Amino acid sequence: MDAKPSASRCPVCLHPQPRARALTAPFVPQGPPGEVIQPLPIQLPKKSKRSIDASKPVDEEEGENGDGAAAERAARDYADGMEEIFGSLNSLKQEIEGLRRPMGTRENPARTCQDLRLSHPALPDGEYWIDPNQGCARDSFKVYCNFTAGGETCVFPSKDVREVKMSAWEEEEAPQRWFSQFRGGSRFSYADSEGQPLGVVQLTFLRLLSVSARQNFTYHCHRSVAWHDAVLGDHRRALRFLAANEEELSYDTSPYVKAVTDGCATRKGSGRTVLEVSTPRLEQLPLLDLRLTDFGEPGQRFGFELGPVCFLG
Repeated sequence: MDAKPSASRCPVCLHPQPRARALTAPFVPQGPPGEVIQPLPIQLPKKSKRSIDASKPVDEEEGENGDGAAAERAARDYADGMEEIFGSLNSLKQEIEGLRRPMGTRENPARTCQDLRLSHPALPDGEYWIDPNQGCARDSFKVYCNFTAGGETCVFPSKDVREVKMSAWEEEEAPQRWFSQFRGGSRFSYADSEGQPLGVVQLTFLRLLSVSARQNFTYHCHRSVAWHDAVLGDHRRALRFLAANEEELSYDTSPYVKAVTDGCATRKGSGRTVLEVSTPRLEQLPLLDLRLTDFGEPGQRFGFELGPVCFLG
């Protein structure tokens, strides 16, 4: 007899399971193949080196001939550059030497005659070039150096006021007036030794470099008092001057005005009086005008000579 199936057999085995289906990716349609892009060549910068004086780059790809030419150019540039440097140093040395020992020439002026005297003690009195502001030498000017008086720097009045001849002038000219108010009169002006007007800037620097200044004034009189009045015994008729700072200088206003000689005190005939303004107040000089206090009577005449203003540094 056939044996009956055993009840102990596994039901799973009696009923086998279906195989698992393999997992597959979903279908994606593909397009046509694209163009192949070739990579760009890498451009390296040209190597360069500096020339000998490091002033400009030189390409290494110039080859042996190029290197030789570049080196030659660099050497030539280096030589030119050094020549220019040495030229500048030599010029600077000359300028420093010129400042230290000025010659008093137009190209190498001194600041003052005192500076020129210190640099060259044996120089004689005479005309020399100075440049008080020590800027460009083109604004230097010629003055008279009085080394005998210690190195004074003297500037002269303009020729039109340097000497005024004795005259009765006009009858309508009244006393107590400034000479610049006379018909034909003018204020005093000053110039260098070549007749060029004296610049305000240079005059200011000349004052700054000085410690005192002096100026002489010679009065030619005919029956006219200049300083002391011998008849009245006082100085009420003394001449009066307009200073550079617009102050009025006379016997009663300034201790710096003195009479060197006084030949006009008697009011008789003709004579001359020499007055000197010597002052440490440098802003007072040069003199700019003259006030006549004893003039206007019949028979009176006058003239004058305006001397140079000399600064001592």
